[in-house]
Amino acid sequence: VLAWEVDDAFSDANLVQLRELTRALQDVPGVASVSSLDTAASVETGPFGPFVRPLVPDEIGSEPGLREAALANGFVRDQLVSRDGKLLLVAVQLEATELDSTAQEREVLGQIEARLAAPPFAELDVRRAGSPVFNRELERLNRRDNALFTPLALAMIAAALAVLFRSALATGLALASIGLTVVWTQGLMGWLGVRMNITTSLLPPLLMVIAVAYAIHVISGYVERLGEGMSREQALGWTMEEMLPSCFWTAATTAIGFASLLTVRIESVRIFGLFSVLGVAFDWLD
Repeated sequence: VLAWEVDDAFSDANLVQLRELTRALQDVPGVASVSSLDTAASVETGPFGPFVRPLVPDEIGSEPGLREAALANGFVRDQLVSRDGKLLLVAVQLEATELDSTAQEREVLGQIEARLAAPPFAELDVRRAGSPVFNRELERLNRRDNALFTPLALAMIAAALAVLFRSALATGLALASIGLTVVWTQGLMGWLGVRMNITTSLLPPLLMVIAVAYAIHVISGYVERLGEGMSREQALGWTMEEMLPSCFWTAATTAIGFASLLTVRIESVRIFGLFSVLGVAFDWLD
């Protein structure tokens, strides 16, 4: 949805500019339809029955009753033009390909904004709203929050592991496993050009929780065997023999659960499921 203030929405100059903008937006690939005062119509009755007549004629300025007709139309008044004639609104409907396609929305929104930045529309103070604008802003906020809270979460996990293990080496190994899992998963997303969205922004904290659980399970088993009097070689052998298989099957069942999300029609959920599976695999490998 695009909206901007004007001195008089029904002046010839503003109507001409609105028509030019409407046609420019209709030419944007990925736009299904554009609704504005210029495309609005009224249903009237003639000798042969009802017919549809455009509110704004082909020759702008030739319809003296345009203001009255538009403001009397409930589909136009306060929908496409404010009742005081000081605000114009254009509704842009994008082509629907999937239930969720933020990449397509981002591309179309970029082309729309390119049209708005070019003459003769550059001087318009256009306010934007709607799903594509919301998703883009949410993506920006997600990136900001991840940059702020992921290091904070890692610091809190490090403090908890230090208290639990009371060993710098054990704490460092656990943190390395957690860090590698998140870095490998997000690095692969970046390499493949997958952008963060409201769903995939949950991946870093999710993978950190899974990774810290596996790390505590394995390292605690190793430390307990040392406490029972085993040598380091014996404790390591016991850990590899007894704990890695159980961790493998735990990771496998977790990955299978996330893989079920690949059947969902929503694109962002499928991406979340795919990289959750890969993240769990990375965690088990490291």
